[in-house]
Amino acid sequence: GVRALLFKGAALAHRHYPAAYLRVRADTDLLVPVTDLPVLERVLKSLGYVHPVETSGRLVSYQCHYYRIDRHGIAHAFDVHRKISNLQVLADRFGWEELWRGRVDVDALGSAAAAPDDVHALLLALVHRAGHHPGSHNLLWIYDLHLLASQLRPEETTQLRELATARGLGQVVAEGLALARD
Repeated sequence: GVRALLFKGAALAHRHYPAAYLRVRADTDLLVPVTDLPVLERVLKSLGYVHPVETSGRLVSYQCHYYRIDRHGIAHAFDVHRKISNLQVLADRFGWEELWRGRVDVDALGSAAAAPDDVHALLLALVHRAGHHPGSHNLLWIYDLHLLASQLRPEETTQLRELATARGLGQVVAEGLALARD
């Protein structure tokens, strides 16, 4: 019953890579509306996930972490976000409702799995790089940008530019796409 959107690595792995294991990642990022957080926490705790003590506060962090070690010693981790970025300047550029309305199915993970559409997935990847890893030349993230941008149809590229301009993300998009193109 939780309305969660997969985004970043796991969503890209299952929607854009030829095989999900080719997109390495250490966690699964979920964007969840604030109203669904208590239910999600109950579900994760019932599955053996632990929520470690971490810095919190209404304006300090817009995410929390859950992890568990399975019977084989393998770690499983969720980053649960209620906004797209912890940086105040980027946190509200895209809200959960907008992303939910444009969601697409992630068929490989079942009928309840959803992710942002490709235009928003690219914008979120660009915001993530700019907000959490400014100036990064991490090849994995740059390849994600390349993969997403190269699959956009012309009308989606127009939508990307219009959204970037409307949300004040022109420079973030231009820099990230230049790296992906190069």
